Amino acid sequence: MGAWSAPDKGVWAMNSFISLLFFLSGITGLVYEVLWAKYLSLLLGTTAQAHTIVLATFLGGLALGNAVFGPQADKAANHLRLYGWLEVGIGLLGVLSPLSLHFLSDVYIAIASQQMLPPMLALVLRLSLCMGVLLLPAMLMGGTLLIEFIPIKPSGAMVCTARESYAAPSRPP
Repeated sequence: MGAWSAPDKGVWAMNSFISLLFFLSGITGLVYEVLWAKYLSLLLGTTAQAHTIVLATFLGGLALGNAVFGPQADKAANHLRLYGWLEVGIGLLGVLSPLSLHFLSDVYIAIASQQMLPPMLALVLRLSLCMGVLLLPAMLMGGTLLIEFIPIKPSGAMVCTARESYAAPSRPP
């Protein structure tokens, strides 16, 4: 075993940097999940509803993001650029989510103060408004998760499609 050549070190450094970005992206997603749950528990008044909404929306958004961004990930010329744009979208929506939830809380209060809604419909409206705010960033996270599984050759070409690499662990031998 000899010393690594310069191109090998460059590929290793780039792969390490990209792996670090993927790791930080995953941590950030978990931080968003916790912050959303805390914010919604204050907004809704109960942690059980808040955690239920966040978990259902987060997992549903990951699945929808896979379905929506899967074909686009397969067709993308530059997967890292697509990944970067998805992360920018997540960041912007993450920053705007408290403002959006506050605005929707005001909308809900205005509607509920009219006392036009039966209690069950008021609950469904409140939960739907909260889920609506969290769904788009969760979908973008689902798109980034898919791109993270695409094996890329050192030349930048895909080894296989995103859907094939994502489904590979679940296929029977």
